[in-house]
Amino acid sequence: MIEQAPSPPPVQPEKISILEVAVLRSNINATDKYLKQIVYPSLTHWHITHQSAYLPHDKKCNIRMQIVCEGADEQGVRLGIDGNFLLEFAFEIEDLSDHVTQKEDGGMLVNAILGATLIGLCISTARGLILERTRGSYLGGLILPVQNPMQYLKSTINDSITTLPVSEVEKENVV
Repeated sequence: MIEQAPSPPPVQPEKISILEVAVLRSNINATDKYLKQIVYPSLTHWHITHQSAYLPHDKKCNIRMQIVCEGADEQGVRLGIDGNFLLEFAFEIEDLSDHVTQKEDGGMLVNAILGATLIGLCISTARGLILERTRGSYLGGLILPVQNPMQYLKSTINDSITTLPVSEVEKENVV
């Protein structure tokens, strides 16, 4: 008889606390060429990566998230203006040890639903920070698009990154 792996316990949001959000880097950069002929972006290319550290005995998790946004014209051609944000989030998860399994090689397996929940919290918080930081700039108050947090679980800061153009609704809010 084949044994089925036990289902992971449900994630209980009330057992998750955000301890700290730190802005490690917040830069808006424009090339000299862009500054000679300023054009507000019609599209934004987004690159989001992260690194996470789980400390089950301390019930803690830290996530460092890098978000790069690049302004582009209607054809998607980059204009020479971008924002670069590096954020660090510290969480306490009361039942973290229930969601983490130690592997024989010393690594850890983390419940994907918990990982996606934490990434979702990071992205939602980053959305407000980036909107505030880009308001009044040539990037024009950017709103980070809503995405499925599961897609970010395998993207780390050292990975190649995916471009996510903003939707038509979000594009209207940029200018």
